[in-house]
Amino acid sequence: MEEARQRAVEAAQKSYHNRTLRVKQMVEAWPPELTNPQLKERCVSRAAEMGFKPRSFKTKVVRLGLIAYDPKRKLWVNRCLPCPG
Repeated sequence: MEEARQRAVEAAQKSYHNRTLRVKQMVEAWPPELTNPQLKERCVSRAAEMGFKPRSFKTKVVRLGLIAYDPKRKLWVNRCLPCPG
């Protein structure tokens, strides 16, 4: 019984990790800065591809630290890209 549970936990961890990597690869293809409408458009289209709800997808990329909001410029910044310079 314990062995079956351990296998299930390992399978779930691999699945979660692979899904997170797919999300990161998607965000890496986005431009360095996004406006709110641009982010919403991308979240709607990508969420459908991955089986997320759009708001859930946006929450996931923010929680993982892949994008961040810059209130001074009022833009979303893609944190997956290397810093210029």
